Amino acid sequence: MKTILLLLGMFSFSICCYGQQETVTFPALKKELLTRYKADQKARTKWVRLLKKGKTSTKRYKKATTKLKEIDLQNRLRLAAIIEQHGWPTYTMVGEKGSKAAWLLAQHADRNPVFQEECLVLLKAAVDKGQANAKYYAYLYDRVQLAKGEKQLYATQSATNSYTKQRFFQAIAEEENVQQRREAMGFDRHVSEYAKSLDFEYTVPTPAEAKERAADFVSAYETNIAKAKAALQKEDYKTAADFYIQASYSDGSIKTTDLVATARAISLGQHKDAGWGYYFLMKAAVRGWEKIADFDSDKDFTYIKNKSPESWKDLMNVVDYLLAKKNKAPLLSH
Repeated sequence: MKTILLLLGMFSFSICCYGQQETVTFPALKKELLTRYKADQKARTKWVRLLKKGKTSTKRYKKATTKLKEIDLQNRLRLAAIIEQHGWPTYTMVGEKGSKAAWLLAQHADRNPVFQEECLVLLKAAVDKGQANAKYYAYLYDRVQLAKGEKQLYATQSATNSYTKQRFFQAIAEEENVQQRREAMGFDRHVSEYAKSLDFEYTVPTPAEAKERAADFVSAYETNIAKAKAALQKEDYKTAADFYIQASYSDGSIKTTDLVATARAISLGQHKDAGWGYYFLMKAAVRGWEKIADFDSDKDFTYIKNKSPESWKDLMNVVDYLLAKKNKAPLLSH
C-alpha cells in the first residue's frame, strides 16, 4: 500500500505539441527535462500496468518498482540542482512543456515531501508572474497538503480505502466550492467527470451536504481512534494499528501524536502492512514533530525499520533534511 501511495501518482499526463517551436533561454535544459519526463512516464506506466494485473509478487514488478524509485530519486536530485542554479524552470527558461516536466518531477518526489513543499513555494511565485501553469500548482498543492494529513483544495488526489475497497477523493476543504476553485485554476474537466475517470462517483455537495460530509470525516476519525486506544490498553497492537490506519483516511482531523502512535502500533504489532509505519512517521516529521531526532534510536520502531530499510533511509534523509534546514542547507542536500 505504501508503495502504491508513493509511486502511483499522476502517471497519465502526456506532453502535447503546441504550435510553433518555442524560443527559450535554456534549450538544453528544456531538452533534459523532457527526456526525464518521458523516462518517468515510461517507467510509471509499466509499473502501473503490472500493478493493475495483480503482478505485485512477481520479479518483474519488483524490478519495475526498484527502477521507478531510482528514476524518482535521480529526478528529484537533478531538479534540486537545477533550482539551486537557475531557480524554478519557467516558461521563459524552458517553455510550457519544459515547465510542465519540471512540475511532474516535483509531483513525483513523494519520498521527500519537504522538498515538494519548497518546490510548491517556487512554483506559486512562477504562477503569480504568469511563468507557470496554475493547474499544476493545484496538483502539487493538494499533494503537499495530504503529505501532512491536511485537506486538499482542488480534488486532484484520490485514494482507495484498503479496508472498504472504496475509492474516494481525500478530504476537501470547503467542499461545496471545489468546482469553482478548479475552474479558477484552469481545469477544463468537471470534478464529477474526473471522478468517473478514476472509477468512482462524485457529486459536488451543497453547503449543508458539505458540512455533513466534513462531520462524517471527523466522526469516523474519532470512532476509529477510540477503538485503537482501547486495543492499545489490551496491548493488542495489530488491532490498534488497523483502527489507527482507518482513522488516517480522515485527512484534516489527524493529530500528529496519533500519526506517531499509529507507526508505533504497526511496528509493535508487526503489522502485515509494515510500510504504513514509515508513511506515518514521514507525515509526523513533515508536520514538525519535535522528536524526529529520536526516530532512529527508538526501539519501538525496530520492526518497521528492519522490514523496509530503503524506506527507513528515505525517512532519515528527510529527518536530516529538516534538522539541517536550521543551518540553511541547500535543496540538494538529501
